[in-house]
Amino acid sequence: MSNYEQEKMSALQALDAALAIEDDDDQEVALNDVQSTFEELQKATPDDLEVIFNNTFSTTYSLSNKPVEAKEKGIQLFVEFVKKLCLKMNMDLTLSNEEKSRILADIATKSELLISNFIKKEMERSNSLFFLAGLAFQMNDNAKDWDVDEFDLLYKSGLDGLSEEGAKWALSGATALILALKQLETDNVYACINYVAQKQLERAINIPAFAYDSDFYDKFIAMIQSMTDVVKTSAPHELYFLPEAQYDGIALDVKKLLLPKYEQSELCKYIRETNDAAREEAYARYWETHEGEKEKLLEELQSLEQQIKIAENELQQSSAIISSAKKEREDSLIPIQKEVDEAEKEVVRLESILSKLGLFKGKQKKELRANIEEKTAAQLALMEKQELMQKEATKLFQEKTKDAVIAESKSEKAIRTIRKRIDEIKSKLNNPLQ
Repeated sequence: MSNYEQEKMSALQALDAALAIEDDDDQEVALNDVQSTFEELQKATPDDLEVIFNNTFSTTYSLSNKPVEAKEKGIQLFVEFVKKLCLKMNMDLTLSNEEKSRILADIATKSELLISNFIKKEMERSNSLFFLAGLAFQMNDNAKDWDVDEFDLLYKSGLDGLSEEGAKWALSGATALILALKQLETDNVYACINYVAQKQLERAINIPAFAYDSDFYDKFIAMIQSMTDVVKTSAPHELYFLPEAQYDGIALDVKKLLLPKYEQSELCKYIRETNDAAREEAYARYWETHEGEKEKLLEELQSLEQQIKIAENELQQSSAIISSAKKEREDSLIPIQKEVDEAEKEVVRLESILSKLGLFKGKQKKELRANIEEKTAAQLALMEKQELMQKEATKLFQEKTKDAVIAESKSEKAIRTIRKRIDEIKSKLNNPLQ
């Protein structure tokens, strides 16, 4: 590897490291250093398209903390540059297809990152303003008597401006960028286009005005639809669902106000209808490409439903035998249980009488104690007899139900297995893509 190639690789790694820095000031310093390196590399080798792109990218990315006008102009110039760069790559016969594919992937990833970062910075700026406005409103003792909507008073105008810029960057920028990328003839061009479109759709859907402003929706829905079509046509065999809006980049207080509005919005309706249609389309495509599978599943389902009826009938018969034997066992033990209960009651009755006899009733107490001992012995004898009868009744019950218990267990297992398969088939029929 030549010294130039080593310096180039180091510069690319330094750029990746700079992009990962969270502190704005530290990142700006790192980007300036990287930019200087790429400028020197470009002077040394003016025809290196990868160096030219990363030099322009780092220069444009450094506009993140600049005013809105600077960022908007920066995106326009950057996309124009990408368009020209892709044309130049097409004409460059020294570049292999592998090199073009690698450079295109880098262009798509970093271009999307640039647009997303500009939107993120505007969100951060707006969040600071939202926070201060909300704090001032809450601290004003007179605010509760104003009879105004906090959302309309504090946030709507700010969200309108933020939404307008965000939509332009996410949708217009991505559209122009995709048109530029399409010019390049590489194996991964559609994958790169799909990546950019999906990422910017996610950004666009989380633009606040879509949640509450029907005029804003009418203005930008055609671009949302167009970007959705780009995703579908660039990956026609993949199932794509539009993401639901989350508004995670918005201040928490504002997010709480936006999410209920989103649920009632035209955007929400569009997303869910589009996803339902995509799901049905994908299901239909699956059955078309898996000829005969649905019919086989339906036949198996019909057969299993017949099998489960037979198994349930057999289970019912076995359970009836067991229930009948159980009742017979219980009925046979009723008489002895009554005798035991009556003996216990008699002992309790006599003990109650004994406890109420006075101090001078010695003779009666003695007779009662003797009687209690006799009744207690009789009670214990009955209990022993009851225990023996219970053992005999249980043994007889087990003999009578032995085959029925085995049959019941077998039927229950068969039913569980059949039901599991029925659930699997129904789930497959409902969603063949799982």
